[in-house]
Amino acid sequence: MEGTPIKNIEYVVQSSLNRVKGQTAEIPRVEQIAIEWMTEVVRGTTAFPCMKVAHLRVNSLMQAALPGDYMRYSKIALNYGGRLITLGLDVNMNIPTTMQAANFEQVNNNAESTNQGVFFINHTWRGTYYPALFALGGGFNEAYYRIDPTNTFIQLSNGVDGGEVVLEYLSTGVDVNSQTLVPPYYIEPMRNYIIWQLAEFEPQKYPVNAKDRERIYTESMAEAAMAQGNTIDEILDAYYSAPGLKLR
Repeated sequence: MEGTPIKNIEYVVQSSLNRVKGQTAEIPRVEQIAIEWMTEVVRGTTAFPCMKVAHLRVNSLMQAALPGDYMRYSKIALNYGGRLITLGLDVNMNIPTTMQAANFEQVNNNAESTNQGVFFINHTWRGTYYPALFALGGGFNEAYYRIDPTNTFIQLSNGVDGGEVVLEYLSTGVDVNSQTLVPPYYIEPMRNYIIWQLAEFEPQKYPVNAKDRERIYTESMAEAAMAQGNTIDEILDAYYSAPGLKLR
């Protein structure tokens, strides 16, 4: 699977539903099936980093504490007068909807710059859902902030009035959610598991042979174990334990 792009749970769920002609209304429930699989079946075999968004308060020292699971940022934006302005953008970590960069004063004062910016991933923060949160500017930094990874905070300059920083970042994956990244060798097993479960518990809605789907899932789990370079015993364990047979 060399060269296979990294996908997240959300992508695999949508791909699975597409193959069985499922409905978009099923996505939240099927995402939970996938999350349970990641947590209960493959958790502990590898790390599962994911992209997350945090809304951080800026204190009197112009510092915003980094999340405990922070690894690396992809976007940093400042809430400036009710509008988000992009201060930092790591183009190696995202494919943003972005135009040309603009400087801080231009973004703040020029109404024409409202079509220049980036979107944050869909996320929920403290009970509020934020779909396609938009930030002005293409990503720039003229000494407006610096990240202190040792002391785990973002330091804003005195010239920036800020009450909130919105941070999109790569998480260590201490929890599993729809944005959790799925290693390439687990994409097919997850897809097969979802289709198997749909066929098992909703045969009228998804008329797919459940036994065949269980076998296909089991075989793909064994292939995933081989792709990781596991021992023969580990591969056999994966093969037999995947459907819950516990024969070894």
